Amino acid sequence: MALEPAVRNAADPKQVRKASKTEAQQRAEEIGDLRQLLRLAEGRRVLWRLLSHCGVFESTYAIPDSQTFYKAGQQDVGHFIQAEIIRANPDAYVQMMTEYASAQE
Repeated sequence: MALEPAVRNAADPKQVRKASKTEAQQRAEEIGDLRQLLRLAEGRRVLWRLLSHCGVFESTYAIPDSQTFYKAGQQDVGHFIQAEIIRANPDAYVQMMTEYASAQE
């Protein structure tokens, strides 16, 4: 399935404005979806599990060196998720850390 370009003529200010508005609306929807997920304890647990799996809280160093690159790729995805969470609701990120620490006791 091919994606349609947002702008067919970059010299047309109307098309550019419309595309920008559409992108902003889509981004607002993505952040809104994540905020909804962060309201649920289950959502926070799933996201924390993903961050942990991606090695966000660990070193990427490994032997052999190729493992380091693999871990760095995983961690990059985790950092993306982490940044999205913080952008959507920084308090929820702190809450996730607190909930995880409490569960470990």
